[in-house]
Amino acid sequence: QALNAAHQLSAEAATMEKLADSMKSTAQASLNDAKVAAEQGRARAKAELKKSVLHPAKSKAKANMYAGEALSVVQSKTSIADKLLQEAAAYRHEATQFHIQADVAAAKAPADLAAAAKEL
Repeated sequence: QALNAAHQLSAEAATMEKLADSMKSTAQASLNDAKVAAEQGRARAKAELKKSVLHPAKSKAKANMYAGEALSVVQSKTSIADKLLQEAAAYRHEATQFHIQADVAAAKAPADLAAAAKEL
């Protein structure tokens, strides 16, 4: 039984590690999206400010709007990434606990086998 428990716990740990890796990848994608949004927002604002010669107030307002939109996306994507990284860390911690429990169960396996042999 102990050996079976060790295998089950190891499998559960592997599943947790895969989930953590997936969350980390998704977090990185979210951070990449934030970077792109910031770059696009800056570019749009800069382009709009170049037009400011014709309509300075209107161009400045549009540039501020583009910058604000980009900032909102950056904050949202960064927040999502932070939450995913925290959750990934929790899954990794849980996986580590499963590995420890699996090691303990595996260590008990010889004693279980000896007890079973005596019963036979």
